[in-house]
Amino acid sequence: MSVPTALTPERSGVYAVAAGAVDRTQAALSAAVWLDADLARVQDKLILLQTLGRATRFPGTFGDNWDALADVLQDLSWCPADAYVLHVAHAAFARQALGEEWRTFLEIVSESAMYWKSRGKTFVALVEDAPELPQWT
Repeated sequence: MSVPTALTPERSGVYAVAAGAVDRTQAALSAAVWLDADLARVQDKLILLQTLGRATRFPGTFGDNWDALADVLQDLSWCPADAYVLHVAHAAFARQALGEEWRTFLEIVSESAMYWKSRGKTFVALVEDAPELPQWT
């Protein structure tokens, strides 16, 4: 399987990725700042937000709500880079536990990707175990 190596603003978006391809993808996209979040223990929205906050080094002022998530993903001044990859591992657990809130999470991440794309920066979310998303190719 080939691994895409181009990180351009036009590729910004939210994609499914196979867990086995993550290491190869990270090596190919090493120019980006990687933000890794393992959602294996997520049982509800609060735990999701706290997991994201800890795993991705969000500022200490990060609030545990959807608006705060959108704000921090669209203001990455605490982690300056030309390209960002948000890697979401073990998403099947969170998707099942969150139900409809999973869709809200994906919408916020997608809106953040479009925000960065409109500013000429790359923001890609690679989500494991997410068959509802287009495949990262």
